[in-house]
Amino acid sequence: MKKELQKHLFDYLLLVSVGSLFLILLKVNQGNRTYSFIVALVFCMLYILWGIYHHFKLGSLYLKNVVEYILIGFTFLYLLKIILVI
Repeated sequence: MKKELQKHLFDYLLLVSVGSLFLILLKVNQGNRTYSFIVALVFCMLYILWGIYHHFKLGSLYLKNVVEYILIGFTFLYLLKIILVI
């Protein structure tokens, strides 16, 4: 795990940075449902694109990876919508 993290440090830093920005934007615009949903949707799309980029860079990009990231991304969006009542 440590070797994997060191080898792909940029990829994981990018994901953590986007995730942190997502949480900050979500907190700042807590009362605005439309903007919060748009921020969550954009994060979902960036997560999917990050997954495609990461696997493409590794040389292991297959349809099952893309479908996995799409399902995880939109499940996260759906659960966030239920929890936050966006």
